[in-house]
Amino acid sequence: MSSVILNEEIDEDYEPKDDELFEYAKFLGMAFPEDEEFLYIAREGLKAPLPEPWKPCQTKTGDIYFFNFDSGESVWEHPCDTYYKDLFIEAKNKKKTQSKKPPLQESKDRQKKPVLGLPKSVSPLGFDKKRDILTEFIQLEKEIKDNKAQLKEKLESELSAHMRDLNIQRDKEIKAYMDQLDKESKKKVEGLSKDLEELESKERMLFEYKLEEKLEELRKSNEKVVEDEKRKMKDKIDREILLYEKELGSKPGNSLETEKKAFEAEKKLVLRQVDEHKDLYEKQKRANLRLEEDLKEEFRREEEKLKKDLQKK
Repeated sequence: MSSVILNEEIDEDYEPKDDELFEYAKFLGMAFPEDEEFLYIAREGLKAPLPEPWKPCQTKTGDIYFFNFDSGESVWEHPCDTYYKDLFIEAKNKKKTQSKKPPLQESKDRQKKPVLGLPKSVSPLGFDKKRDILTEFIQLEKEIKDNKAQLKEKLESELSAHMRDLNIQRDKEIKAYMDQLDKESKKKVEGLSKDLEELESKERMLFEYKLEEKLEELRKSNEKVVEDEKRKMKDKIDREILLYEKELGSKPGNSLETEKKAFEAEKKLVLRQVDEHKDLYEKQKRANLRLEEDLKEEFRREEEKLKKDLQKK
């Protein structure tokens, strides 16, 4: 039958409850109320530790028994139960034979005896000490436990050192990665800046070319308008002169002075119209200059927008 060896835990401050005390007292053979003065025996029995070399063991079914690792004997009852049963019987018989002794003194004497009757290293059952395989098993279990503790301490130390090395290695790798990332970022930024400059240069050249074409087109258009106006004005003046000459040839000489004055007035009118056309031409020229400035401003805004888009990318 395979069993588990248990470790006995002793609570020095343990005090049995009344129901536990009376139940164990009845187990020892006491009857109440006549044996109430012997409750100190039951209290000592509940608080008494297992004497060496006894150990508590547990079966697979959960039952508890006690094993003597010197004699090899096992019992179901606590090894001290028989001792305290005999102690109770002895105390009760002694009370009968010494009935004349004051109860207080008798109680004090009986309280002293259990302490002297159960040495810490002697079994109350008086078993002979015999070394067997279970003793070796206990020793082996102790060695295994010690080896486990040493191995655990060694593994914890090695693990701590390994974790420290891993942390150092991790920090180095992180630093190297961050340095590499920083270099790549700088390289990428430089490449983007170069691409941006090239793109700005191309866009500027294209815009200047289109602007020059537009201005040249406007200049040609204005020149054509001026030439057309000059031509129209010249044709009109020529027609007026021919008409005037015809009329002058058909009119008497006395009206020549009048016609001359009329011609001068007509000439002034024509010259005023020419001046008006010149003013119109200047206005158109100024409008063309404003258009040129507007186109340059539009190009500047487009250039800034392009820069921002490239920076976002």
